[in-house]
Amino acid sequence: MKNIKMIVGDLDGTLLDNNKQTSLEMKRIRVKLKEQGILFVIATARSIASAYQYILELEPDYVISCDGGLVSKKNINLFCNALTFSQFNSIFNTIKSSNKVGRISIVSINKDYNNYGGELFPKKLIQE
Repeated sequence: MKNIKMIVGDLDGTLLDNNKQTSLEMKRIRVKLKEQGILFVIATARSIASAYQYILELEPDYVISCDGGLVSKKNINLFCNALTFSQFNSIFNTIKSSNKVGRISIVSINKDYNNYGGELFPKKLIQE
């Protein structure tokens, strides 16, 4: 294992079991990786908010989230491919005014917002 520098694992179907839990074996493996100086990375389509409990449990060196749209190390965002507020407002207002939309979900860097129950988004999120 001297040549291995990094291990990257997906959450769903890989690092998590069928009950969406991290196994004791995975936690043991994580400790061994740390001891050997091998970087451990979580790569997931999930947002940081959705993956947060697993990030706390597994303490990865890096997290690639939002299908590669956000790369972070601890609380530092190293890469973020996000919409500008102007782009967001334009898209959001178009969707909001459509009568063909059943629900809207928004993933921000710090929190996921949704209106499945019809609640409104915080004004600071939808205004420039």
